Amino acid sequence: GQFTGAGLYDSFSGCLEDELDEDEQGPCACDSEKAKERGVFRAIKKVYASFYNENAYRERKLHRIEEPEVGMSLLVHHSFPDEIEWANGVAVVQFTDYSGGAFNLRTELVTQVGAQSVTNPEDSSIPETVSVSYYRPSSGNPSRSLRFEARSSLLQVGKDHVMDWQRDYVNLHRQIERLTPLFARHASNRSQYTLDIEYKKVAPGQLIIKQIRELPQPVTLTQPTPILAGGQTQLRLFQGEARGSGGVFAYHRLKSQWSLKSSSRVLDRAGQGESLMVDVTWHRVQGGSLESLSSGFFNWDHYVFRRGSRNNTPTLIDRWTEQTDGEEIRYEWNTLIPQWLPDRYSPLIFADELDIYFKATYERPRLNLNINAFTGEMSTTRIREEEIKLEGFDPNAPLNEGDLLQSRSVKSKEGRSIEIQFYWPAPPTGPTAGYTAPLKQWKETIIQGLTPEPIVLTSWYAQTYAPGHHNFWEEFIFEPAQEESLPESQRQALEAADIQQIYVFDERGRSNQAVILGSNGEPRPF
Repeated sequence: GQFTGAGLYDSFSGCLEDELDEDEQGPCACDSEKAKERGVFRAIKKVYASFYNENAYRERKLHRIEEPEVGMSLLVHHSFPDEIEWANGVAVVQFTDYSGGAFNLRTELVTQVGAQSVTNPEDSSIPETVSVSYYRPSSGNPSRSLRFEARSSLLQVGKDHVMDWQRDYVNLHRQIERLTPLFARHASNRSQYTLDIEYKKVAPGQLIIKQIRELPQPVTLTQPTPILAGGQTQLRLFQGEARGSGGVFAYHRLKSQWSLKSSSRVLDRAGQGESLMVDVTWHRVQGGSLESLSSGFFNWDHYVFRRGSRNNTPTLIDRWTEQTDGEEIRYEWNTLIPQWLPDRYSPLIFADELDIYFKATYERPRLNLNINAFTGEMSTTRIREEEIKLEGFDPNAPLNEGDLLQSRSVKSKEGRSIEIQFYWPAPPTGPTAGYTAPLKQWKETIIQGLTPEPIVLTSWYAQTYAPGHHNFWEEFIFEPAQEESLPESQRQALEAADIQQIYVFDERGRSNQAVILGSNGEPRPF
């Protein structure tokens, strides 16, 4: 990284009255408890003396910076005594300029109670963190979203925020929104820069921006060889706009979660000679029970590894087979070697950032339903091959404040109904060429009319979602037998009625269709 000097040197207060009273006799005119004068020039000398702080000296040695090459400029501003500070913090703001006066800000607000330092705390205290996304288009209304990330360890029980939520944070960011674009005239790159902004909340409740400075940017890498950082991670089906082939039926049949341990490796030609995975566990539901297959891939039947190519991208293929109900199914993991890295300043990449596709090839064809989004006509196709895209996920991640609860309702002429509730993630900010919201989390689905008591589904495995482009239409599959908590009486009733799945096609705000699928795969009215 580049040397900035941030946090290495000390700040001191000086009393202007001591400087102007034409004597050197104490006590201090600004603090009578201080026996000696504490003038401004005394403070300036002490700041310059901090050039030789131990940490500053060591950092310069580490970065091989010679003393004659170093200059130090001072910022002089109004003093903020500790007793008037209600909160203080640092904002790191990433600014990106677009044509027509549009711009995007990504801000991290790190705030602490009182005068306790955020960067150099006297104890092991943890500051509060809030992230803000802001986009101002060339025309139309700007968008701003706040996300609470971490609570301050110094807050009293019952308090969740250092400042007034959300009022102070919005007011502070409004100042940042006004000032950040004005810094362009001083920035090293007018269209893209990162600022470090110090702010304070002082009695009787004023929010003050103390200083703004640009943070140097690391050197951008051009076509670096990616380096895989090994470790543990988890993947699962991505339930967004079609990634792979087969749509909602592929999503549902191949729905799975994966616990991985990947190796650490340079992904050059030599590093692509064997699987990237050291250990794999495959989690899925079979017959209503969660099943985990461990010790993969190498110990699974007929395992082979080979290199391939997908859309001119080097691809590593892990392949194995499985015997199920007298049928051999061939499975593949296709891992694409990235041509573009998530972080253009570092060659490091993690397993959950790789494009990974899970593919199945069947001996016996599978039946898919297809509904034309424009005409509503239903047709069927039989496929022998399908795949899904996997994404990284945190099984313990909570819902966020900006996540959007969605509700869908299906009713039949016979009085049956399906009430569906699930969450989309908060929409992105910044310029987008449209957006299709993926599934974030299921809340529940309630199906009435198939059994005497309502069927309640909450399991990730029993419900599958596949959105169409921009969510103009949506497809759902519900399979009650995959719900581990399903009462046995309902399980038996569904088996007796030959009800395995319910397929729903919903045209947002217009109409919807629902059909029942039984053991032969043929649709019949819901």
